[in-house]
Amino acid sequence: MVFLFMLSYYYMDYAIVLILGLIWGSFANVCIWRIPQGISIIHPRSHCPKCKAHIPFYDNIPILSFILLKGKCRNCYEKISFLYPIVEILTALLAILSYIKGGSSLLTIYYFSLSFLFLLLLFMDLKFRILPDSITLGGAFFSFFYSLLFKIYPSSIERLAGGAAGSFLFLFILIIYFFIKGIYGLGYGDVKLISFIGIVFGVPDFLYVIIGASILAILFYFPVSILKKKKWIIPFGTFLSFFSIFYFFFK
Repeated sequence: MVFLFMLSYYYMDYAIVLILGLIWGSFANVCIWRIPQGISIIHPRSHCPKCKAHIPFYDNIPILSFILLKGKCRNCYEKISFLYPIVEILTALLAILSYIKGGSSLLTIYYFSLSFLFLLLLFMDLKFRILPDSITLGGAFFSFFYSLLFKIYPSSIERLAGGAAGSFLFLFILIIYFFIKGIYGLGYGDVKLISFIGIVFGVPDFLYVIIGASILAILFYFPVSILKKKKWIIPFGTFLSFFSIFYFFFK
């Protein structure tokens, strides 16, 4: 009994981080669905996209409400996308990883904030084929000035070099794309995302992220090109965002 009490006490901070992560995951869903469509994340209240009925707070509890409602709207029984609980679980996981990496310090806020933004970009590009400037450029400014205030590795010079080099590199690829057909899913949003990644990771780490994301994309697109199932195509920004999160915590 004493052992169980000590175990629960030791992991209490992780439980709190997990709960906070799930709450932020619920907010992430709001951002993912509203920002690309130009809808305020504050107003109107959460509602069913089909019947427009407002969703009460007890139906907005992360994970639990989805299970109790059996994945359907209480009012019209419209199916709720599985992306909602997936995003909530992933956000909670990012919160735990950030706490493990940063501990009880301001670094945890930094790690979680950036991984949270990359998660938003991952699903926004996957769902809407959009990488909003408010997140890519806003995230770049946040990362740079946070590093200035708290002197986080990499240095400010390395971050600026990474952002500039990444943007020019990808812009060059896009110019080639407009003259030579065959590259699918690239756009100017990806240039800004690469700039964001360059400022977060600096030189030369941003190159490893690009290379890793490219390998993932090739591993996905190769079988798709054989099967010729274009509906399976995933935009490159999703791969970039995913590998950025991976590299952020596991490099």
